Amino acid sequence: MVARGDLGIELSPVEVPICQKLIISECNKQKKPVIVATQMLESMIYEPIPTRAEASDVANAIIDGADAVMLSGETSVGKFATEAVQTMSKIARETESSVFYKFNKDFEMSEDMALTRQAIVFGADKMLKYVNAKAVLSFSHFGYSTRLMSKLKPSVPIILVSDMEETCRKMSLVWGVYSFRKKWGGILDQNLLLRIDEFLINEVGLKKGDYVVITASAPNLITGRTNFVRVHKIGT
Repeated sequence: MVARGDLGIELSPVEVPICQKLIISECNKQKKPVIVATQMLESMIYEPIPTRAEASDVANAIIDGADAVMLSGETSVGKFATEAVQTMSKIARETESSVFYKFNKDFEMSEDMALTRQAIVFGADKMLKYVNAKAVLSFSHFGYSTRLMSKLKPSVPIILVSDMEETCRKMSLVWGVYSFRKKWGGILDQNLLLRIDEFLINEVGLKKGDYVVITASAPNLITGRTNFVRVHKIGT
């Protein structure tokens, strides 16, 4: 959490922007979620639109690679709470559609993390463009491999399927991840693939014939360590 209010107590205000960038950069290198907070749209506590400086602040945090940007007083005591959320969402969408936002990042393998899972996730990321996949389908108990995938900033949604409600809630703060709680254990057989297809079409909004890249574990789809990647065509 990059809480600029707390940083402002410890540092001079002129040092906070560079410190923020350094923290975001290091969190991304360590594959950890990072949230930027405090006074992002402060003027919207009393006004229906933000200042241009505030809009730029949100956009720069997103370009730097923050997983999430956070409101506080704007939504807890502000007069325009709904508008503040809508405005921040619009800034994020506009920023991520610009030429300045970089998708498909390439990180070095880290010896401090599980090498097998890193290899699976990095391989899955490369597969996305080769098959023109519409999403990554990540089965994960704790969300570890899903977080790794998120840090690569794939240009398609990351669909997390977990059997843990806590994991689904936590992963809502991770960039690009849409969480669903499902009790899908066992092996990835034809019956389960049919259920996955129904889920992708009816709940995610994909279409028959779309490709997805699946990362999961075997023999237990969710509860083991991620150890395989599969290209799947919906409906076949």
